Amino acid sequence: MSRCLLYFIIKCDDIRELFRSLKDVFVGILITMGVLWFLGTTAVALACEINGIVVPCKVFQLLKLTVFIIVLAGIITIISQMLHRLIPSTKEMAVLLVVPPMTNALINSKTLQRFPKKIIDLAEDWIDKLSPKKVNNN
Repeated sequence: MSRCLLYFIIKCDDIRELFRSLKDVFVGILITMGVLWFLGTTAVALACEINGIVVPCKVFQLLKLTVFIIVLAGIITIISQMLHRLIPSTKEMAVLLVVPPMTNALINSKTLQRFPKKIIDLAEDWIDKLSPKKVNNN
């Protein structure tokens, strides 16, 4: 088993949660942008007229700043969610570093390959005897 495959097996739930978080961020940004668009068109409609020249009110400039801040906050949230979800914890990293060499060593072990089939069958029978029996209630 390669480290890359093991990583995706370990992080599968976190990747799903990452996509759910990204969806929530995008929906929040879209709703906020819709409200700000409505407020922006209202601000343009209420533009001040000074000496015959139409000048946007301060509200319009504040809306542009708000849009910039919301988009920046969305980008920061997306980056932080990706870092939080995709960087493995220390336990996961230990599994990624330890398990593949151990499984390769067991598979390539000469002593394990020399075990007779009877010993393996005996071990399987012994394990089956240790497992609890299912009670059949008819």
